[in-house]
Amino acid sequence: MVGIYGAGVDMLEQILQFAVSVLAIVGVVLNNHRLRWCFVLWILSNTGTAFFHFAAHQWGLLFRDVIFLILAIQGWFLWKNN
Repeated sequence: MVGIYGAGVDMLEQILQFAVSVLAIVGVVLNNHRLRWCFVLWILSNTGTAFFHFAAHQWGLLFRDVIFLILAIQGWFLWKNN
């Protein structure tokens, strides 16, 4: 498997990719329970995946990450009074 820098995927990169995936999944669980902190986890996970997609020149996925990041920030403020 090729890593974001062209070499093999190293252990640290795999751990970070797994960590941002876990953040996103836990964010969904929090959202299912209508807990506002889900947006913080999504902000973190979308920022993390944006970094990986930027480094790998995966522009379509980077675009999606940026849109999801904006929506997570919007959700944080929309849920402020709930």
